[in-house]
Amino acid sequence: MNSNQLDLNFVQLSLMQTAYFYRFQFGNDWRKDSAGRLQELFKNIQKIIKPKVCIEAGAHEANFSISVKKLLPHTSVYAFEADPTNYEHFKKEKGQDFDTLGVNYLNLAIGDKTGILDIHRHKDIKIAGNNSLKVRKQGGEKYEAVSIPIVSLDDFFGSNEFSTDDFSIWIDTEGCAYKVLQGAEKQFLDRTLSLFVEVEDKGFWLGQKQSDKVFQILLSKSFIPLFYWLAIGSFLRLTSTLFRKKYC
Repeated sequence: MNSNQLDLNFVQLSLMQTAYFYRFQFGNDWRKDSAGRLQELFKNIQKIIKPKVCIEAGAHEANFSISVKKLLPHTSVYAFEADPTNYEHFKKEKGQDFDTLGVNYLNLAIGDKTGILDIHRHKDIKIAGNNSLKVRKQGGEKYEAVSIPIVSLDDFFGSNEFSTDDFSIWIDTEGCAYKVLQGAEKQFLDRTLSLFVEVEDKGFWLGQKQSDKVFQILLSKSFIPLFYWLAIGSFLRLTSTLFRKKYC
């Protein structure tokens, strides 16, 4: 057994242990309840570590970003929503005043490079939380491709403006977590204190890197797993996992 496999076994055993110890499965709707508790835990961790910058990749309506800004008014908060229709809906049609809330709400995708890519949108659903830069494996649904701007975390936060900052990040990018982390390996992850990521153990998207590949990047950057939440569906096992830096 090689060292990478040993590391991944350690991750899975650690997550199983913490999930059992903290008993995240509460209430009648345990999936919703346990997911909410894990998300609240990540928010509360921010109160302790107080990152200078907090990022939400795959923001949708930016609930996480808004709540963090309320908790930490001196933290800079950036919410990235890739889908232009979602962005226009929450920023204009719903009249959400992100500027007043102190949230930088941006119509940008986060990935491994900076440029232009297509997002695949549901044709029959105007506001959807699971549109993606990747194409779903199962057929039967109708999608349209829309070209959007994309940026890597290293490029966006690599300027002198952020040179002394540390980060926390929430990643919920519908099968694209690996690409997000690839675009953060040069410097962003070295200054990241905590990280919440949604990954899949089984392939749901074409060309998707699954949880083991995502965890390998994080282990190589000295992150350790803390807690997880698991949802089992007909096409995937979806895991929300919370990591922190070893020295944090």
